[in-house]
Amino acid sequence: MKSKTLSRIKDMSKPYKKSIIVVTILSLLVSVGEIIKPYIIEIVIDDYLSKGIFINGVISIGILGAIYIGVVLLGNVINFISTTTINIVGENIVYDLRNKLYKYVQHANITFHDKTPAGKLFVAITNDAEDIATFFKEVVTTVIRDIILIIALIGIMIYFSYKLSIMAFIVIPFVIIFAIIMTKILNKLNKKANSTRARLNSFLAESIYGSKIIKIFNIQKEKKEECEGYTRKFRDLKARTRFF
Repeated sequence: MKSKTLSRIKDMSKPYKKSIIVVTILSLLVSVGEIIKPYIIEIVIDDYLSKGIFINGVISIGILGAIYIGVVLLGNVINFISTTTINIVGENIVYDLRNKLYKYVQHANITFHDKTPAGKLFVAITNDAEDIATFFKEVVTTVIRDIILIIALIGIMIYFSYKLSIMAFIVIPFVIIFAIIMTKILNKLNKKANSTRARLNSFLAESIYGSKIIKIFNIQKEKKEECEGYTRKFRDLKARTRFF
């Protein structure tokens, strides 16, 4: 993502700074829960199941079970609050963005409208704005949670066995290279798909508004074939994107 785009997203996020901080803290708590759960399972397996449940006492393993269930339930509640909060933030940002875009379009000069297809503007106000909401609802919480979780897990791995950790880390450069390649391919495909979507929407808007003229000149067949061409290209690009 370009630095200019990130700067704009940062500006849009400022009114909701407190909510994003709350989500970050909640994501941290969820990550802590994800780390505690396997640790409890390890204690149960190593100290009870492998040695015999009754050696250390049934009550003790029952307490561990209760703690595990408590961690799971609390984690789900916190995750629900975190997800709901960031969803609300995302929708509010889209609300603000759509209003600003519409205001800009209304006050733009005639030259701007002559150069910019109506379909492109429609896509920007609807689909592109929705993509920003998706970014906040899915990417922000996931990235924060995953970064915290990865750092914690790396520390735990090294603590338990640095040799096995080194073996696991060998694949990381290959994963990073693969991710970079996939990102470049996806960026190109998304750019083409968005451009095709804009042309398709422009065509649909013009065709619907000009349906009387199309009937007068009896060019329904030509317009149908043109529409099929746009939709086919858009479908193929989206299919390739989903594949990658």
